[in-house]
Amino acid sequence: NIDYLTDEEVAKIRHTLEDDTSNLSYKDRAVGRLLIYTCIRGIDIACMKIDDIDWENDLLRFEQQKTSQPLQLPLIPVVGNAIYDYYTMERPVSESPYLFLSPLAPHNSLTTDGIAYSVQKVMSAADIRQAKGRRKGTHIFRHHMAITMLANGVPQPVITGTMGHTVPESL
Repeated sequence: NIDYLTDEEVAKIRHTLEDDTSNLSYKDRAVGRLLIYTCIRGIDIACMKIDDIDWENDLLRFEQQKTSQPLQLPLIPVVGNAIYDYYTMERPVSESPYLFLSPLAPHNSLTTDGIAYSVQKVMSAADIRQAKGRRKGTHIFRHHMAITMLANGVPQPVITGTMGHTVPESL
């Protein structure tokens, strides 16, 4: 069986991301919100550039790393605000075009390991999936989003497009 996020776990994650006392960094909150609300792949978050955010039209636009296909998603306020907070209050000063940077000089773009570390911090703060062997990577958020959309009757072509799949069989 494929491990998945339960509704209770999702509620705990959302609460933790909103809780100012959870000791999460702005980066961790932004990464967490991108994962929980957009189902973007971890590699796409790691490779996200500042110019991929269209603030005027509330859109995220980027080329997916896995498929090399363009993807456009709505930038909902909870995600946009988290990105803005990270960018204005925590992101190191750098000429790098990448949004998420290492806090240590020379401030390279985050790797997928850096994104996974943020996920571990979020799950630890939410006190979920702490047992050894429990799946807690970025892909579990995509799986949750697909299941939720299917359960709510969202047509499969819409889910496939949102997930950035190039073939319907991926769903």
